[in-house]
Amino acid sequence: MANASIHIGVGKVDPEQYRPVVLDPLIGPKGDREYMATLARRIAGVDSPVVLPGDVKWDAVRHEVLSAAASMTDGLCIISFSGHGTPSANGSQQGWCLRDRILTRSELLEWISTFQSGVRVLVVADCCYAAPQGGLFGFLMRRLGLDQRAAVVKCVPRKYWGLISKSRAGAATRRAFAVRSESVSRCALLWFAACAEEEKTRDGNPRSVFTSKLEAYCRRRVDWTYEELCGVIAYALTNIQKPSCRLVATGTPAIQWGTASKVFR
Repeated sequence: MANASIHIGVGKVDPEQYRPVVLDPLIGPKGDREYMATLARRIAGVDSPVVLPGDVKWDAVRHEVLSAAASMTDGLCIISFSGHGTPSANGSQQGWCLRDRILTRSELLEWISTFQSGVRVLVVADCCYAAPQGGLFGFLMRRLGLDQRAAVVKCVPRKYWGLISKSRAGAATRRAFAVRSESVSRCALLWFAACAEEEKTRDGNPRSVFTSKLEAYCRRRVDWTYEELCGVIAYALTNIQKPSCRLVATGTPAIQWGTASKVFR
């Protein structure tokens, strides 16, 4: 089965849907989604990457992910996102800000759980609150004043956490944000995030900081493992953000694939 990929980059949300929260427009997501599609072709051998438009809505993302899940019996599916990220009010659940509403991690994992056991799914999340683990640790770090990093540019500001759930974009996700048990994937699932416990990422021009470093190192070498690539990017981004890479699910039966595997294979 041929590999597949879906690339999302949302630089500007619908202000009416997110009101009263105002999210600044981002420059990098357009270049991020285009580069990730190039990477999918060049390294993963994806013939026809799906590059979704910058004003993509929740329904369109759901359709593409479920369509890929329905058509794949093996191989690799890359799902990449660049844009604003947001947590729930208690910081324990992440979401991606699409044009019309927030896509929560629980919803995405529910869709990914429909992939068959022979498939490997790689999520590349270039946004704040992108780490695959819950965001409670980062939340506590900030509340305790232990995280003194500069202002973030790719996330919903802390003071708006309560307001985001009252917007149209957030109202549709309240139930998903409240879900504590997450879908169990039959497929193998690896999550490559632009940030770790600090949960902050930076925009850039023409690409975001994380994607720019990803491009630089993949131009230099194509035989990195995920662990190696995450490490060199983290070293290059010291005091800005700390990417993380984690095997979330091994699939059923277990697939020998994880952070020690060659990237985008």
